[in-house]
Amino acid sequence: MVVLAITVFLIFMLVMRTPVGFALAIAGFLGIWWLGGSDSAFGVLESSFYSSIAYFEFITIPLFILMGNFLLISGVADDLFKAMTIWMGRLPGGLAMATAISGAGFGAVSGSSTAAAATLASTSLPAMTEAGYRSSLASGVVAVSGTLAMLIPPSVGIIFYGIISGTSISGLLIGAILPATLVTLSILVTIQVWILIKPDSAPKGLKYSFTEKLASIRSVYPFVFLFLIVSGSIYMGYATPVEASALGALGALVLVMFAGKFTVRAMSKAVCETVLITGMLALIVMGAQVFGYFVSLSNISQALMNFIVALDITPFMFMVAILCIFLILGCFLDLISILVLTIPVLLPIVDGMNIDPVWFGVLAIIVIEIGLITPPIGMNAFVVSKYTKTGIYDIFRGCAPFVAGQLIVVSLLLAFPAIVTVLPEMMRG
Repeated sequence: MVVLAITVFLIFMLVMRTPVGFALAIAGFLGIWWLGGSDSAFGVLESSFYSSIAYFEFITIPLFILMGNFLLISGVADDLFKAMTIWMGRLPGGLAMATAISGAGFGAVSGSSTAAAATLASTSLPAMTEAGYRSSLASGVVAVSGTLAMLIPPSVGIIFYGIISGTSISGLLIGAILPATLVTLSILVTIQVWILIKPDSAPKGLKYSFTEKLASIRSVYPFVFLFLIVSGSIYMGYATPVEASALGALGALVLVMFAGKFTVRAMSKAVCETVLITGMLALIVMGAQVFGYFVSLSNISQALMNFIVALDITPFMFMVAILCIFLILGCFLDLISILVLTIPVLLPIVDGMNIDPVWFGVLAIIVIEIGLITPPIGMNAFVVSKYTKTGIYDIFRGCAPFVAGQLIVVSLLLAFPAIVTVLPEMMRG
């Protein structure tokens, strides 16, 4: 009764657009008061707000966000799209494929799906429209490419999952590399299949000289440089995620200076945006900590575990059911909100069923991100619609084939968990 009432109250606050952090903290506080009294509720408030963010790994979030902001200032994202256009432009659907690869590159420096979708919508989508691409294909590619930002390391979503679940952040970041590659390949293959079935969806590409292609390679260097000093240093054991995030932010700052865009105004904007986003995420972590105490006090996780044991289902069946729930939730809520609402409840069950938390976390993030491009409230689709004035129906229709492709990737990862776990295991070994 208590759990149901608090859950309904929490959903009501979220529907009324109460900030997620405040909604979690208020609902959790009232739930603790209901079950344990006012002393317990105020005691949790006194200790949890500070303890929830007062540990070293939280530093990775602002540093990776700062790295992404520095790279936006440097302009390397636009340069990457131009380079990919030159290399892929001759192929059928070359501009669309260049958009997907640029989305992957932008994801490696951003960590925000909506920011990636907005950036691609303002850069690559006009180029595709001008070239004669169908609006459904062009907008669908932009929306789905934006989802790569929350999967490709360094990902704020992955780090956030690691923080609230206690899972190794290094293992999560490295474990996401192969799945992210497969998701990117699925987008490229879907583009080719689309054009094979509907050749008039994209015009014939432009031809570029070999000299132009060689010259464009320089635009890829910044991304290779950052990938090596961030993911490479973590995988080789030279740096922890915190140290790698600091190296990434420093490397991005160097790129800003080389691009000649180091100004007081630009730096102030980058730092202010980093502080605002970090503050928002910190508030969510604090609220999640309070709500987590309520979940623990209510024994809901144990009750769910007993229910699942009574059903006698296998870990595979449990994963399929949970991923279906994540897919539905992703249609209505953003990634961070879903993680803070579900992980405290599900993680004891995941541990009890001996499911690898790295595998579980990467799969959860992929499926939730798919929800960002599915109706009725696919956030990335609405972001693209806002920036391009394209009808939301056309965007959802354009996203549908890519959703199918990504679900195939999810099926592969379900069937072969080693795709996720092999690199973390090699790193530990």
